[in-house]
Amino acid sequence: MSRLPNVILIVVDTLRGDHLSCYGHHRRTTPHLDALAADSTLYTTVVSPGAWTPPSHASIFTGTYPSRHGVDRSHPYLDTQMTTLPEYLRERGYRTFGISSNFWISTATHYDRGFDVFYQSWQLAQTRTNPALERQRRRDPSYTPLPGGLSRAERMRATINRLDATIRRHCCRPFVNLDMGASRVNRVVRRWIRSWTRLDAPFFAFIHYMEPHDPYTPPGRFLQQHLDGTDARAVRGVNQHPLKFMSGMVPMGAEDFDRLGRLYDGEVSYTDHCIGEVINGLRASGLLDQTLLIVTSDHGENLGDHGLMSHMFSVHESILRVPLVVRYPGGEHRGTESVLV
Repeated sequence: MSRLPNVILIVVDTLRGDHLSCYGHHRRTTPHLDALAADSTLYTTVVSPGAWTPPSHASIFTGTYPSRHGVDRSHPYLDTQMTTLPEYLRERGYRTFGISSNFWISTATHYDRGFDVFYQSWQLAQTRTNPALERQRRRDPSYTPLPGGLSRAERMRATINRLDATIRRHCCRPFVNLDMGASRVNRVVRRWIRSWTRLDAPFFAFIHYMEPHDPYTPPGRFLQQHLDGTDARAVRGVNQHPLKFMSGMVPMGAEDFDRLGRLYDGEVSYTDHCIGEVINGLRASGLLDQTLLIVTSDHGENLGDHGLMSHMFSVHESILRVPLVVRYPGGEHRGTESVLV
């Protein structure tokens, strides 16, 4: 290769490793990732350094443990003095692109460091304001405010976002199921792919999907793949509130967790479909063989495991064992497996 390889890092939020069919899951959840794994190196023993999103992503971006970078529940900001991965690559001539679907990975928490372009998929107008984080600050005063406040333009963009969310919630959602997550991410990435073919420098892209995170609301055709005759209405009606189950307010048995697992697998399959679209776009543009492509997760999920739901109160394997598939430039090491601790 005449220049440094491009690097694409795809992180799927809340994707536990043992629910990918290439890792042996009993349902065929991930045909596109299975095909990618056959053309890549599949790492079989991968442990996340964190049990939830901010510390895990901080570790991915700095290559250090939470004890080094300092991101935790009381301090979710990536404000360490250490150089982050996009900063490191930009210093070496890379163009850097990032898109996040989780409000914890945002400009407000400083995860946009080192990116030339950084999108937050939940915002129509891109701004530093983060209503979810502002609510968290009101609950926990240890969360510090944004430095310098907001400019008039940022306040205007925040108003646009509130109007957009209100229109979607009250005018659109009752009549049509709008996909403002993975579908919007892929629309942005498709534009990027067209621009990447014209770059005279290598690029780094961070692509973040949120779909396997609760609540699980997979598109119907992806849930249908995993029903096996189970009533879809009953599956969609299962309790998804972790604290209601764990506090004893809502009892749940094996059948309930089977339904929960089918919903989760529907989300995994939908995300796999979206990743497949990205891979096909890279292949069609001629970029795939010039690119180091990495697919992983920040943490897993309890689906009744150990009497728990979601990814709180737990550092079990269901939370910490995550997938890692790496396609090296030119397809080098294709079809291999490796142990990574």
